[in-house]
Amino acid sequence: MKCMDLLKINLTKVTSEGTNLSFDLHDDFFQHLEQEEIKAGNIHLDLSVREAAGETFIFKFNIRGTVIVECDRCLDDLALDVDVEETIKVRYDDESDSSADDIKFISKNTTTYDASWDVYEIVELALPFQRTHAIEDCNEDMLNHICYDDTEEDEID
Repeated sequence: MKCMDLLKINLTKVTSEGTNLSFDLHDDFFQHLEQEEIKAGNIHLDLSVREAAGETFIFKFNIRGTVIVECDRCLDDLALDVDVEETIKVRYDDESDSSADDIKFISKNTTTYDASWDVYEIVELALPFQRTHAIEDCNEDMLNHICYDDTEEDEID
């Protein structure tokens, strides 16, 4: 099965008792998404999906592992741990209610729901706003290019 088909959930088979699924997602998962923030990663996803009242599905994501992003300071690869739980509601409705921020709407003729982008967004939002190595772990050559001594500039003038 291709990595991008892994998280396509057949909604016609989901019951009110729920379905529990587990996935191990690796570098190819992140590389196939149309995004540039997460370069690679190894995460484990436990996903439970159940049907609720009103043609609504409850997706519970439990994600843990490590992803690789770019260090904001030196631009080298930076490994960050991820450990996050999130719940998303998905509802059949051809006319979305813009006031319902906590629900994703899908067309009534949709039989599968692709949770790939949800996983990416959950992981991305779980990462720290500033993504940097400890200063001693940053690429020294890059730091030499971006950090300079102000006294040298004063001497040139």
